[in-house]
Amino acid sequence: MWAAIRQSTMPGEAGLASRSWAWAIAIALGYYIAAEGAFLIGTLSDGIFAPFWPPNAVLFSALLLSPRKRWGLILAAAFPAHVVAELGVGMAPDRIMLAFASNCALALANAWIARRFLTGPPWFGTLRNVITYIALCVGVVPALVAVAGAMVPAGATTNLARYWLYWSNWFLGNALAGLTLSPVLLTWLMPDRRHRTSNTVWRQIEALLFVAAF
Repeated sequence: MWAAIRQSTMPGEAGLASRSWAWAIAIALGYYIAAEGAFLIGTLSDGIFAPFWPPNAVLFSALLLSPRKRWGLILAAAFPAHVVAELGVGMAPDRIMLAFASNCALALANAWIARRFLTGPPWFGTLRNVITYIALCVGVVPALVAVAGAMVPAGATTNLARYWLYWSNWFLGNALAGLTLSPVLLTWLMPDRRHRTSNTVWRQIEALLFVAAF
């Protein structure tokens, strides 16, 4: 699935055009699977609003690794996956649209910031890039987007008194995914292998420890 996204980031308009259908399907599937995984985790809390939201990491990575003129296609590919996943947990249509708008805003803002300030790839090749990413893409942007996103659960429960609790859940769910999953996806899908570290035994152990700790 992710091979289609990796190939779509390689230069050459002909390659992009010939793989556009597989690319869109891969993004939709990745978003849907990530959403279903989030809802599965969410059953440990309230069953719908997951404390960890990886679909936005998928969307952000796809945007960052693609030409800007393809960003509209990426969002269009993610939309039906989002609708199907949210309908599966009984979300109302107006909440579905608000949640998707919030997800798109976060992914678009983070992709723009990464291209403007991280000077990559490699996106996390310097301490400056890492600090900038954590401050803006993990901190500021998720906090701002959560102002609107928190209205999804607040409106669904008609309990505005708990708005700031919903805001913190929305913020932390996106921040956690951005801190853990986005760097993994961006490194894994990077088309230029020269920017990747060698896949030694110690790197594999490190990856296993990271997954276990997470």
